[in-house]
Amino acid sequence: MKNREIITIYDKLTALAKDNTLHLPAKVAYAIVHNLRIITPIAQDILEQKEKIGATYGKYVEDGTGGAYFHIPENKVEIANKELDDLLEMDTPFSPLQIKMESIENLELSIDAMQALYFMIGEG
Repeated sequence: MKNREIITIYDKLTALAKDNTLHLPAKVAYAIVHNLRIITPIAQDILEQKEKIGATYGKYVEDGTGGAYFHIPENKVEIANKELDDLLEMDTPFSPLQIKMESIENLELSIDAMQALYFMIGEG
């Protein structure tokens, strides 16, 4: 699975896991927790590498609203973007625990929730 996909899945699963209004069947909830436990350290490693790329080519800047980013000078943007793209296009082994569509077909899920679960839907 591409690192880009892993970050997206991590973000969506984390948001889904924090949604206290959603009541899922035990098998589905277990699969989410299981997959989050596997994907979290992988995602953290990827995000750490993104930070290193930013730190290598740019300067850490606080934006005054509590956020921060790396400002990368114009002459280094292309190489930083190339390294970032290379990182995000790398394949990382990740075999998610799957659920059957029947486990969720009678639930009223938002589009965001369905997108979070989509990668987990399979035959078993």
